[in-house]
Formats: sequence, C-alpha cells, structure tokens
Amino acid sequence: MTFQLLQKQSSDPPPRVSSRVADMGALSDECVVIRLGSKPGDPNVITVSCSDELGLACNLARSIFEFGLEVVCADFSTDGRWCLMLFWVTPRQGPAKAIKWALLKKRLVADCPSPSSSLIMSYKANLEYKRDSYLLQTCSADRAGLINDLAQTLWELEVDVHKVNALTTPDGHAVDVFYLSDNRKFPSVKTRQEDVCDQIKSVLGATQSLCQLSLTTDNDFQENLDVRMFPTLPDDLFRESFTSSGDSCPSTDPEFSVNIDNSLSPGHTLLQITFSDRKGILYDCMRVLRDLNLRIAYGRLSTTLKGSGDLDLFILQANGNKLVDPDKQKCLADRLKMDICDPIRVMIVNRGPDTELIVATTVEKNGCARPRILYDVTLVLKMLDICIFKADSEKIAHGDRLWEIYRFLLLEKPNASFKSSRTRTHIVERVKSVLMGVAYFRLGLKRSVLLCSLHGCFAAANQVSIWRKVQTGGLDILKSGDLSTLIQPYL
Repeated sequence: MTFQLLQKQSSDPPPRVSSRVADMGALSDECVVIRLGSKPGDPNVITVSCSDELGLACNLARSIFEFGLEVVCADFSTDGRWCLMLFWVTPRQGPAKAIKWALLKKRLVADCPSPSSSLIMSYKANLEYKRDSYLLQTCSADRAGLINDLAQTLWELEVDVHKVNALTTPDGHAVDVFYLSDNRKFPSVKTRQEDVCDQIKSVLGATQSLCQLSLTTDNDFQENLDVRMFPTLPDDLFRESFTSSGDSCPSTDPEFSVNIDNSLSPGHTLLQITFSDRKGILYDCMRVLRDLNLRIAYGRLSTTLKGSGDLDLFILQANGNKLVDPDKQKCLADRLKMDICDPIRVMIVNRGPDTELIVATTVEKNGCARPRILYDVTLVLKMLDICIFKADSEKIAHGDRLWEIYRFLLLEKPNASFKSSRTRTHIVERVKSVLMGVAYFRLGLKRSVLLCSLHGCFAAANQVSIWRKVQTGGLDILKSGDLSTLIQPYL
C-alpha cells in the first residue's frame, strides 16, 4: 500500500514545479532526455531511464551538481533491474541557456550502466574506453586568479584534475603542474595534446609562457597517503564534530533530522531526511548510501522556497534485506549527519611567518572526489584579489575515511595582512559560502560575520556605495530586489 501511494503521488506535479513542466518527463527511446523550461524560472526536467546498478543515483547527482544545477525535486523508481529517475533542476546562477546542456547529457549517458536487454539500443557502445592520463606543466608570469582560470579551462576541455602542485618562483613566475585524465576520446593523442595546449596558452597569455602536456603510462592517480605523512595538518580538521575557532568556519544545519522506520513496509526500510537546502545536498545524501552499499527502490526529493528540503527513500541492503541492525542504522545516521551538515572543512593556520588556507572534504569509497573544489576556492581568492604563493592537493587516509586536502599558501600584500582575525574569518566564510551555497542568515551566524562577508561581496562587485548604505541602513536594505540579485552568487 505504501508503494502504491508513493507511485500515485509521483504522477502529481512536485512542489515548485508547474503542471506543464511536470508533463515534460515523458518517456523516450533515449536513456537521457533533457527538456528545458518553457519560460524563465521554470525548472528543467532531466529524465533518466536505464539499467539499474548500485550507486547510479550518486553518479547522476554528482554530474548534475558539477554543472552548477540545483535539484529542486526528484523522483526515483526501480525494480532492481531497470530504473526511472526524474530531476527537476534550475541553475544556481545565471540563465538556463548558460548551462552546457549537450555536454551534461553526454556525461549523464556515460554514467548510465550498459543495458542488459537487446531490445534497448546500445547507447554506450561508443563510450566504453580507457581514459588517457596526462601530466600538464605550465610556466608563465604570475597573477591573481591564474589557477582559477586554468581550472575552468580544463573543465571546459572535459578534463578531470586529480592533483595539482603550484608554486610561485622568486622572479614572479608561476609554475603549475596538473595530473589529468581525459573524458573525451580522440582518434589522435597528438591532436588532443595540441588542442589542450592551445587553449591553455590562451589563458597563460604572454608569448614567453610555456605549456607541456605529456601522456603518462600510469592511469591511476588515486594514490592515498597516510595522514601521518602530514604532521602539520591540524587534528581538528578530521574530527567528527568540526569545532569553530577564530580561523575556521562551523557547519550546522538546524533543520537536519534522520528517521529510519521499518514498520511501514514489509520489504523495505523507510529513510526520511530533513535538511536545509544547499549546493550539492542530493549528491551528499546519495554518496553516503553508495558507500554503505544501500540500494534505493523508491524515493522522492522535495524542496521549498524557504530553503528546507525533505528526502524520503525506501532502501535495501545490497543483499536485498531491510536495514534492521541497530548498529548499521546508527552508522547510517552518523554518516548522513557528518556528510550533510559538515561535508567541507575550511580553516586558516599559520605556517611559520606565512598563512595557509586548508580545505578538506571526504572522498567516496571509489576514490571519486567532490567536484569543482579547486575552481570554487580559487574563484573566491580571485574575487578577493589574493595571490597564491603555493598550492597542492593530496588524497589522505584518516581512519576509515579518505579525504582530499587542498592547501593554499597565501601571498600577503603590503596593504593587506592575514594576521587579523577579522580578515581570516572573512576569507574562511567566503570560501565556505561558495563551496556550500548556503546563505549566512540561514546558518544563523552572527550579524558581524554577515556584515564582514557582505563587505567583501560589494567590494568585489565594485559597489562600495551600496556597502555604505548597508552600514547605515542595516540589514533590512538587503530585501531590495537589486541587492538580492547582486549578493546571490556570493551566498
């Protein structure tokens, strides 16, 4: 009876979606269909119909998240062999036409497992290939935002960055090394190398810049290092409850709750999650389920305009049994709390006379890291006009979890010092805001922290006069429509 009710509800338009858009999820002979909203503001509907496998929802949610889309509603249904998933998505920033929909569809098709039935066209026949791995080395004049521009260009070239090492030389040159894997299949490696180098050189600018892209024989960059090899990393970085200090940003979700119920269905466990909506929330939920080998039979995600969300899922263990073990239930609840409330840790520490920004996030069991971390962090530093003296990233094993750690040694300027606690808090809050996409007033942070963060927002947008109005008029002035549009990308 429970499943019949869920299926009946799924035919109704989800919240925040018009009836016209809800009808756009019609089935097709393609495994992935993307239908754009009929007018600005309407959600776009992504329909996926393919063979089912453990972790498929996680892969799809990750790709959608990577393209800057927010999932406002979702429906999941599977019989264990074939699945149907619908996602109602809107861009987090800018118009829908700015999204690379064709590339997103290609990624989603690649995420779908190969069909087991001959009645379905083999849409992945041309996508099964071994990805080429490259080592990219560049040298150019240093400038603020260089790593961010390179990261964006590599993403547009459909190249994954697995590791980065960057250094600024005493004579003002930036030497950057990227470990890459290619998502595109080219008939000629040389052609691909020339294409990538041409695009990279256009970012580097000066004619004396150097770019070298070499094919590597090792296709696995998921080398995991023990945390004991990094004694300078703060112990607080890996604690289950990341505590706040003057140079770190706490993560709390006052609306978070988890309910696990085995009484409503004889064959499935009901998992109910309530949360504050934010960037990547569906991906964080789905990766916990995959890491714990839990399957989704039916489910629905819904969000509200007030910023809250609910995720109801009927789940099974990999062996097809319900989740009845209290220890396993507690493990699931603890993991959800950690990965939903605190998936990213950000802090600033001293490295002798220097200042280091550290960003840490957990990695999936298969070694797949959270997307766009490098781009988002360097984007904030670029907006704040902060140069990076040195940067590196590593995957580090700590306990039973794998972490990806980014470290940025910040370059001070004569007119700006990172010794001030207020300046450090401002940098950390800005980084966390862009990574999480959560408004400060939703997190319940102090008014002074909000004002400090907004100061940087307006300064980056060359709107100092508006900032003075906020100082004199208070936070109520933020209700203005034009101000909401201005600050939204930074919240």
